[in-house]
Amino acid sequence: MEMLSGSQINSFLSATSLVWSSSIVLLMVGLVYFLKYKERHSSNKNSHFLVLYIFTLILNIMEYVLTIVMQNNPSYEMIIYKSYILLGFFWNIAVIFYVINYINQNNQSKVISRIFYIALIVIATVVCVLLDIEPTLEINGKFYVLTGTLYNVYTISAIIANLIFLIIVLIYRKRMPKGFSLLCFITFLLYLAIIIFRLLTEYQVKEPVFIYSLIVLIIFNTTSNQDKEAVSKLNMEKEVLVKTNNERSLFINKISSRLGSSLNDLILYTDDLNLTKDKTKETIQSGSLEIKNATNDFIEYVVNAKDLFVIESNKSKYDVQYQLNTLINDVYSRVYPLMINKKVKVNMFVGDNSYLNYIGDIYKLEKIIINVLNDAINNSKEGDSVYITFTGKQYDFKTIELVINIKNSSNKEIDLNNLDNLKLITSNKLLELFNSKIDITKEENSTVYSFAVLQGLVNNELYNSIK
Repeated sequence: MEMLSGSQINSFLSATSLVWSSSIVLLMVGLVYFLKYKERHSSNKNSHFLVLYIFTLILNIMEYVLTIVMQNNPSYEMIIYKSYILLGFFWNIAVIFYVINYINQNNQSKVISRIFYIALIVIATVVCVLLDIEPTLEINGKFYVLTGTLYNVYTISAIIANLIFLIIVLIYRKRMPKGFSLLCFITFLLYLAIIIFRLLTEYQVKEPVFIYSLIVLIIFNTTSNQDKEAVSKLNMEKEVLVKTNNERSLFINKISSRLGSSLNDLILYTDDLNLTKDKTKETIQSGSLEIKNATNDFIEYVVNAKDLFVIESNKSKYDVQYQLNTLINDVYSRVYPLMINKKVKVNMFVGDNSYLNYIGDIYKLEKIIINVLNDAINNSKEGDSVYITFTGKQYDFKTIELVINIKNSSNKEIDLNNLDNLKLITSNKLLELFNSKIDITKEENSTVYSFAVLQGLVNNELYNSIK
């Protein structure tokens, strides 16, 4: 193997000066990424960045290897040169894949996208196999460079790929971190400036890997920066916490005011009865009934307020196996005293082909149904009927959406934010644990309360199979 001459060494160092710079950039990025960030594979985005970084690192190493090989044996097997070009094609495909997936992080058409990228990879591979490439002495006759049809196609493809990358970034700049679009635009202008300089001066510069390293550095400090993600996440959590605390304080003040009002009513009825001079049996009975009703309202309000605070402090679900008939029987027995008192009939129906055995938090579900059913009964007139229907929409073999509809014969306007409807507020808070809420609709001479909860299925035994 011949030693490089002094002029060749100078030419080598001049041509690879940008590669040295990219090596330093990649080394710094690698040290921070692998030594500082602990959750390197916590998301697809980080995995895509790692692939892009590895491609760039290998290309950077191959620049040195190719330069040295070409100075000593320029007729070396073409597989080395073509492998370098093929990896360059892969890098350009990978960077477009990265930015598109970053923009569409919840994209549902991933299969189509992968087929498209696989097609690009196949085309790039075929191009590398079919087209020619060869090392040629540069104009001063001191330094070998890659030339040929394949290299020209690669250079043009790289420019087009970087232009597509820039266009995508500029179009969707609002979805990008601050400054990302501007940095990418400046980098692309630098890329064009280096290419124009090389063409005008015929001075050989290894610019592709340098530009690739700059793009990796920009991505690392913006879209894949875990420090910024952590700070952004903390700020969002702080905003949510402040908003939650403000809402909670406001709600507590309203609850306190409402409880004070109920307590004052109770005291007022008691004092009114005590101050009545001519007490008759009817007066005593009437006063006692008012005190009893006020006491029940106060106790009920305290219980519901307690339930709300318990929900706020503990948002866990306790899933157990249960049967639909058990849920129905428990609900009916709990609302039965109110039915008798209000003289309202409750009719329960189960849809055809409904399942019997479920897995879920029956205690919270039962509380939700009872609260909504109580509101429907309280808003009904004497002699009316309330209808509750259980149906299901199956998602797969193990999950079903249990839909509950409760209908009464009332047209009363219902405000779910009104503290007089504390039972409904409690039910809505509980339904938040199931990613659901109460939907109230008005029909002709009736009100329909609807909500749905996802439940697990134990087996395929149907409800109508029990005797």
